[in-house]
Amino acid sequence: MGRPYEPVVWVFGMIAMLSNLGEEIAADALDMEGDQAAGSRSLAILFGPVKALRISTVIFGAVVLLSLALLLFGWISPIYSIPLLLMDAIILYAAIKLAAHRTRNRRFHIRLLYTGASIAMLLFLVMRFLFE
Repeated sequence: MGRPYEPVVWVFGMIAMLSNLGEEIAADALDMEGDQAAGSRSLAILFGPVKALRISTVIFGAVVLLSLALLLFGWISPIYSIPLLLMDAIILYAAIKLAAHRTRNRRFHIRLLYTGASIAMLLFLVMRFLFE
């Protein structure tokens, strides 16, 4: 990167870390049997799956706020709002669906988080290559 102390580097790092953390907490809430068998002390085991999914949703909300901060503070060019807003929309949709009690096939929404974030990241990188 060349400039590891730039705020944008830290924000992108936080986005990556929190995205993964939120996904792991949500996935643990869906696989409590496996976690119990492995002796894990995940949030879902400690507080229950509903609370774990709520925590995950709050974390995903923080991801969206951080990505918006990149644009609001002018740390990245407005052209990059395309992949960021795509990522935000996918994250918000999947997080809301994961937290909803009536949602069936929550594993689909876990995969959607991974796929959506990966596609947005690839789009961001391609755009960076083409426009910079």
